[in-house]
Amino acid sequence: MFGAPCGQPFVCPHCITMGLSALGGVLLFYWAPMKIAVQLYTLRNLLQNDTYTTLRRLTDIGFKTAELAGTYGKPPEEFATKCREFGLKIISPHLGIDQFEQHPDDVKKLCDTMGTDMAVLPHVGKDVYGDGWDKAAKRFNKIGAAMKDRGIRFFYHNHSFEFEKIGDTTGYDILWDNADPALVWCEMDLYWVKYGGGDPVHYLKKLKGRVKNTHFKDMAATEDRRFEDVGYGILDWKTIIPTAISEGVDYAIIEQDDPPGDPLEHVARSRDYLISQGLSD
Repeated sequence: MFGAPCGQPFVCPHCITMGLSALGGVLLFYWAPMKIAVQLYTLRNLLQNDTYTTLRRLTDIGFKTAELAGTYGKPPEEFATKCREFGLKIISPHLGIDQFEQHPDDVKKLCDTMGTDMAVLPHVGKDVYGDGWDKAAKRFNKIGAAMKDRGIRFFYHNHSFEFEKIGDTTGYDILWDNADPALVWCEMDLYWVKYGGGDPVHYLKKLKGRVKNTHFKDMAATEDRRFEDVGYGILDWKTIIPTAISEGVDYAIIEQDDPPGDPLEHVARSRDYLISQGLSD
C-alpha cells in the first residue's frame, strides 16, 4: 500500500514540501497533486488558423489539461467534443464581467459543456476598481454567490495594477481581505505579481487554500522584463513550486502572452522544465 513518507496512508502536503526542500527542488514525489496545464490564449493565433490541428499537436506534446480562452469560432459543443477525443481536459473558461453579471446561466451552460466547475474573470477596468478595491470585492462576492448557486466556482485573475500602493497596503491585499473566501477564488498570475512588486511566495502563503489555479510564466532578466519560458527567467521556481503545492494549488497553468517564436515550442519548453521539477500533466 502506498502512502506518505511520514507513514500516513494518504498524500501529505508537508512531506511533499519537505521532500522538495531536501532534494533542492530537483524531484517531487510521484504523488505531487499540482498538475501542469496550458492557457490556450498563448496559442490563439494557431488556434484561430487551424483549431483542431493545434489542439492535437498540443496533446502530442503531452498536455492533458488546458484553460479555455474562447472557442475560436467553433460551437462550444463541437469544441468540447473534439477536446475529449484528443484526451484534453478543459478547465476554467476566461469570461468578461458582463457575462458573469448579466448572463450567469450562459456561464453555467458553457462550464457544463466543457466539463468544468470553474470560471475566471481575467481582467477588470477602472470602472470596477476605481472607487476602491473593497467595493470591487463586494461586487465579486455577488458574482461568486450567483455562480455558487449554479455549482460554479468564481475566480479572479490578476495583472500588475492590483499591486499599486494604497497607503501602506495594495489593491490586491484590500481585494482579498474583503473577498469572501466561500465565494471568490484566486487564480494567481505569478509573473504579474512579480511585475507589480509583490512576492509570489508571500501571496501564495497569505491566500492559502484560496489559490487553486496559478499562471506559470517567467520574467526575463532584461530592462523590459519581458515574458520568458518557465525556468528561463528570474522567478524563484525552486521556492514557488513547493510553496504552491503545500498551499493547495491544483494547477500550474503555463502561459506565454506574446511568444516570440512558435507558441507550441515555447509551451513545450516550459512544460519540459516543470517535468524536470517533478510535476506531471
